[in-house]
Amino acid sequence: MARGTAITRHALDLGWQPPRKADAATVAAAARAGEAAATAAFARAARALAAGMAATAALIEVDIAVAAGGIAQSGEVFSELLARHLRRYAALPFLRELRALPAELGPDAGLVGAAVLASAGIAPVATAHGSLPLVPPDMTRTFRPWRRRPGTTT
Repeated sequence: MARGTAITRHALDLGWQPPRKADAATVAAAARAGEAAATAAFARAARALAAGMAATAALIEVDIAVAAGGIAQSGEVFSELLARHLRRYAALPFLRELRALPAELGPDAGLVGAAVLASAGIAPVATAHGSLPLVPPDMTRTFRPWRRRPGTTT
């Protein structure tokens, strides 16, 4: 839902009429201009991504979630909606500081990360959905260990 092609398809399904090529950049421009179908398509994507980010952050207890790919480059059209939905989904007390940022390396962040791992000789781990890199501990962010809350037993 949060991919450029999905946003474009959803906007078209909602009746959006592209002035030229139908792609995420054109949908973003239409949303900036206030077109309802384009805005709704971005809102749906932001809501889905915020739910995923909040759920993941709850499991691994991080403070920053990074949005990458072309959708993250849509500017305030996407970032404001994402921030609003993230506040809604990140409702647990330890998630209140969670924020989403665009990848500093832009839409090629995933490719750059894969190249770094490949140059370090790190083999991917096969999964049902493709492959994931097996990242050694010294290349990952050090996460805060899970802390028992006062009055809890687990």
